[in-house]
Amino acid sequence: MTEITPEERKILTELFEGHQLYFVGGYVRDKMMGKESDDIDFATDMLYEETRRRARRMGIKVWDTRNSLNHGTITILDKYEVTTFRKDVATDGRNATIEFAKTIEEDLARRDITINAMAINFFTGELIDPFGGMKDLKDGIIRAVGNPWDRLNEDTLRVLRAIRFANRFNFEIERELKFAIVETSIDNLSVERVREEFMKILETRNSNYIHTIIFKVIPEYSVLVGLHGGDKHAENVDEHSFGATKNMMKVSYKPLNAFAALLHDIGKGYTVNEERLFKSHDDIGAIKIKEIMERMKFSNDEIEYASTLVKNHMRWHFYDEVGKEPTDRAIRRAIRDLPDKFDKQELMTDLILITWADASANLLNKPESLEDFVERKGIYKRALEMIREKPEVKIGSGLELNGNDLIEMGFKPSPLFNTILTDVLNKVIGEDESMKLENNKEILKKYVKNNYK
Repeated sequence: MTEITPEERKILTELFEGHQLYFVGGYVRDKMMGKESDDIDFATDMLYEETRRRARRMGIKVWDTRNSLNHGTITILDKYEVTTFRKDVATDGRNATIEFAKTIEEDLARRDITINAMAINFFTGELIDPFGGMKDLKDGIIRAVGNPWDRLNEDTLRVLRAIRFANRFNFEIERELKFAIVETSIDNLSVERVREEFMKILETRNSNYIHTIIFKVIPEYSVLVGLHGGDKHAENVDEHSFGATKNMMKVSYKPLNAFAALLHDIGKGYTVNEERLFKSHDDIGAIKIKEIMERMKFSNDEIEYASTLVKNHMRWHFYDEVGKEPTDRAIRRAIRDLPDKFDKQELMTDLILITWADASANLLNKPESLEDFVERKGIYKRALEMIREKPEVKIGSGLELNGNDLIEMGFKPSPLFNTILTDVLNKVIGEDESMKLENNKEILKKYVKNNYK
């Protein structure tokens, strides 16, 4: 945990002499929970201009933050944000019009939940807790400061923040706040703010309360509600998807993996038929998650990575005849078809995770640990060995024959080049069972010479 050094304490004591200074925010909450915190913020009754003037007179380095004059925030010693006591006088659900306040209690009253509305006196160490934050910490409760509807409507992002804190600490959300979360719209927020906060929720690796706000964040998810999974499932697709998400959170620290698990079967909402076969739901799902992520303004790489997981989640189950292992050719082909821009070992790992999360969320399947799943399948180990022991061969990457060789042999550039190189590649990697060729330039040139004019 970051702590104030003796030298810094001396500087801050002199700088704020004659004024109030309090530790506030996450640092206080984490300290009361015995947790580490690297973020120390202060609140003071000293106005921004006076803080800046004193700091300059003492030769202390300070940084202005955005709208410092209006918001009263200044950064001291390169790491401590100090903000003048504030109170809200008007809000529109996104931004607040503030006035500077005189007491720490007024400042704490504008905060979102009780466990974030405590302060510690810098000079005396006294805990200021006007809203019962310490009791809620001990009881494991997330409770709004004052009226929950008022707090959420002041800044509707608090709808998501309350769930993030509840899931981060595995706390229970107080009943009235939970009702307010359900009833408060977040449509006024930008998609970027919603996406960022939702991914922070997934980062907690706790799926509690996500269902409470899923339709606010991803309205497209509604196609899965009440949709039965078919005769191969005992649960509906909505329940299955949340089960897969919960499973993924057990084995992966990457929130993007949890996001992909949540939407891995989104395609079933668009491919349902009377038999509940959901044909090509993985391909349709890859298209749908791409559309959702584009709307939420994820990066292009994040979109491609998540859509790749969804598109391949069925293929990497390697369903085959009962008791029959997939062939090396099938595994090699599955590896080859993964995007080259990503680390394939990492991508293969995440595909194994999503297939296990998927299989383990089926109530008709017997519970199975990830370790037992990987051992039983044997797929991941074999796939890794293929990558390590035999580099992947593709046209233009690893294949000893290329277009320049064909030109040297007298061929003119044309669509025939692709036909020839694809034919050669299939025989090198074993896709064409009629003949196997060694990846040797002379052998491949001889084959082309004998089979193409």
